[in-house]
Amino acid sequence: MYPGYNHTFYPFNGRHCASCFGIVEIVANLIEIGYCVINEGDFLGRTPLAWDAHNGHEGAVKTPLRLKLVKPDKRDKYGRTPLWFAAREGR
Repeated sequence: MYPGYNHTFYPFNGRHCASCFGIVEIVANLIEIGYCVINEGDFLGRTPLAWDAHNGHEGAVKTPLRLKLVKPDKRDKYGRTPLWFAAREGR
């Protein structure tokens, strides 16, 4: 192991996971039941919306944006926003 290396993905939660895989139904259900803080960053500071944008999951991006619950300009620990990820991937 590397010194100071933390091999945990905390606080990578169910909403982050659903966003990584673009499972729109789960994303919508987790938002509806208030499962997690919607703008919470993971171990990289990425929000679920950033994961959606990075992976091109259009439906998973539209759901929270339509509900106006997310902060689309929230930066990760490297200063990247969900829009930055979408633009980088040509979306």
